[in-house]
Amino acid sequence: MTGKDLIAGIGKIDESLIQEAETQIPKRHWGKWIGLAACLAVLAVSVATQPLFKEHSDITMKENGGNTNTVPPVLSSDAVGESLPVEGSSPSKDSNTGSEPVAEQPGAPVNELKTPPKVGETNGIALSVVDRVTLSYDEMLEYFSVTLPVPELLPGFRPADDTEYCIYKRSNGEVYGDLNTFTFFTADKTQTVGVTLAKNNRLFAEIEPDFLASDHLSFTRINGRDYAVFHYRDEQGEDCYHLQFRKDGVDYYIGSTNLPLSSFLKLAAALAPEQGNAPQSHSCTLEGTVDLVDPNAGWVGFQPSDGQEEYLIIRLTDPEKAAQYSIGCSISVTFRGEPATIGNLWEQQITELRILSK
Repeated sequence: MTGKDLIAGIGKIDESLIQEAETQIPKRHWGKWIGLAACLAVLAVSVATQPLFKEHSDITMKENGGNTNTVPPVLSSDAVGESLPVEGSSPSKDSNTGSEPVAEQPGAPVNELKTPPKVGETNGIALSVVDRVTLSYDEMLEYFSVTLPVPELLPGFRPADDTEYCIYKRSNGEVYGDLNTFTFFTADKTQTVGVTLAKNNRLFAEIEPDFLASDHLSFTRINGRDYAVFHYRDEQGEDCYHLQFRKDGVDYYIGSTNLPLSSFLKLAAALAPEQGNAPQSHSCTLEGTVDLVDPNAGWVGFQPSDGQEEYLIIRLTDPEKAAQYSIGCSISVTFRGEPATIGNLWEQQITELRILSK
């Protein structure tokens, strides 16, 4: 799988597959569904079989409320772990002083992967072709309530044309499928950026802890929050970067091919959440109840009780450690940064994990 395969995402699903899936499967909670993936053959559509990159033309990108914002929020280098040097970094301005925020990447840490992400789509819902609703580029962005100022931030990039966007909506108006990929190219198509968005589906862009080339997980500070940014080389030897996060109920999967790290982080800073209620210590403690234990895979799933975080899976490096936990017990977990991948806390980022009661 190449980097271009990864960032293409699941923009389209083969109609023959959809037509074979007329019977709707009840929607499952993502955390519980991924827990079953270790034992079951989950619904997965490989992006390697999907059409790759096509050009977009004459597309107007609209900001929410008609406002245009082409200046990314602040990204700083306050992070720990191994780092890759970045050329051409510029001084930052304090976002709290009223100065215009800029992106800054002086030696921002990234995580080197020895194995590229696994990609497909899974959420336990079969899509019916009769429910498919085609949307335009602008309508799709309006549906997600997002803007993608890639051409403004990265001159020379333009959105791919001839891409069909769609959602899947039942007769009662409920949307149950909405994963779409927005791809941007340079004119010679040597550089690519892909942003996959989803509210009801989830892209199975899985990165396992043992994919890391190092035993450590590094974080990059973006808008006052700590994120795990990943780097790998695809089958063609091209440099690829990858980042996942959730913002305002929307899952973001950002990928690039042959893009400098500084440019990738500039885009990430523009799309990622602002600091908001991010802890000043860059460490967060959550309490919750365990409702999934998979000692074979080393997964412990729990629902935080504070209501601020959605369902989370704890990924332990030693599967036997999961056997200490049982369904129904209360736990407390303290961890660094945002979840390493959407909905997943890695043991490398956990500073304390305790059983409160059984």
